[in-house]
Amino acid sequence: MVKIRKSPLLIVAFLILPFFGGMFDFIFRENQNLYSAYSFSKTLCAILILFAWYQQDTNHIGYRRTALLNLMVIALTIIALPYYFFRSRGLKKGGVYLLSFILLLGLHVAAAVIGTHIGDHFIYPYLT
Repeated sequence: MVKIRKSPLLIVAFLILPFFGGMFDFIFRENQNLYSAYSFSKTLCAILILFAWYQQDTNHIGYRRTALLNLMVIALTIIALPYYFFRSRGLKKGGVYLLSFILLLGLHVAAAVIGTHIGDHFIYPYLT
């Protein structure tokens, strides 16, 4: 599998964010405007974490970032990162990174589901 040579804290942060975000989203659910802002801020934080990883990775492998690719990683992360993986590493290694990225996204969603379940069933009932 892919060795994490960069800061594993970014990967951990990418997994902790949805866990705690889901755990406490019941606080904002009743006010649609607040809930929308809360969801947007969680999404923005996740994108910025992935951008920070992308920046560290490009520095580590010596890949020259372009302004357009930087913008694409922020605006269309789900498309830009797979493109970057294949462009910077070739077909075989890029595929391994893509599979790792898909696994990481799956773990991100699972962390959100688990966090929401904990918040809804173990925290919220004791606060009301």
